[in-house]
Amino acid sequence: MRETGVGDTRVGVQILALKDTERHPALAFAFYAKLPTASSEKNLGTGRTDYRLVALLSKKIGKTDIDFNAAYLNVGREFGDRRASGGQAAFSVSREFENNFGIVGEIAGQSEDDVQPKGVFALGALTYKAGKRLQFDGGMRFGLNKDAPRVGVFAGFTVGVGNPFKK
Repeated sequence: MRETGVGDTRVGVQILALKDTERHPALAFAFYAKLPTASSEKNLGTGRTDYRLVALLSKKIGKTDIDFNAAYLNVGREFGDRRASGGQAAFSVSREFENNFGIVGEIAGQSEDDVQPKGVFALGALTYKAGKRLQFDGGMRFGLNKDAPRVGVFAGFTVGVGNPFKK
């Protein structure tokens, strides 16, 4: 079965609490909301608004970034007005090369259906940094437990808006 169309919209904010130094990793906090802009009739979206509150740890070793994220999820049920809470964790390793391309590998899992379905996943991605504030990415995700979907393909882009408080 195949469907095409526009997906849900995700917006968020991230705040850096500690910069990465030789003594400790970077620490940041983020809040994201998923807005239901995808077609639920085509099964491209759930028709609900979901929220995610994340703590992020990041350490750069040479040209390699190592990240660990833990999140609280608050998701709307597909049927009815009730909501569910759950957790998510992810460990990733990424590297950007001198030609603006990069690679990402990740192991992640979650207990509630949010951006990804419930389950444990391995992910591989290729990135391209088109400018200081624009990056494209695409890759594949593989389900590692029996309840997780076996394979998924994704593509997207990230636009950085900078620090509005910097003088």
